[in-house]
Amino acid sequence: SSLLLISMANLLNLQNPVFRAFAISTGALTLKVLAMGPLTAIQRFKSKTYANPEDAAANNGVVAVNENIERVRRAHLNDLENIPIFLAVGLVYVLTDPKPKTAAILFYSFVGFRFLHTVTYLNELQPWRAIAYLAGVVPTAALSVLVLRKALTQ
Repeated sequence: SSLLLISMANLLNLQNPVFRAFAISTGALTLKVLAMGPLTAIQRFKSKTYANPEDAAANNGVVAVNENIERVRRAHLNDLENIPIFLAVGLVYVLTDPKPKTAAILFYSFVGFRFLHTVTYLNELQPWRAIAYLAGVVPTAALSVLVLRKALTQ
């Protein structure tokens, strides 16, 4: 029991390059998700289009649907559908004590593809948006397979 706690403490430590890569990825993804709210607000203020009557009244605007706002919101929703799954399986993967290089490739590629997905989404760049999305699914799926393989062979 105490050996397990020591082992987990060694794995969940910034001296562990795998956990450090996960921590960097987590920080970057968290900032990315947090940035989507202000991006939505910027679109609302630019277009004077609001979701709530009190906001419209306070800002001399209208309650309506605006495609620019909805595009940012859909990109944000896509993050909220994909990033938590990555974070959950990524943390479990850290606990499998994987090779640092493999972990870094999987973690950082997911982060890069999520940022690329948002850029392509906001700029209406198909097929690049779909490619970025699917490329981002690959690291999460790989992490899931590696976690399952480790769990099933122990």
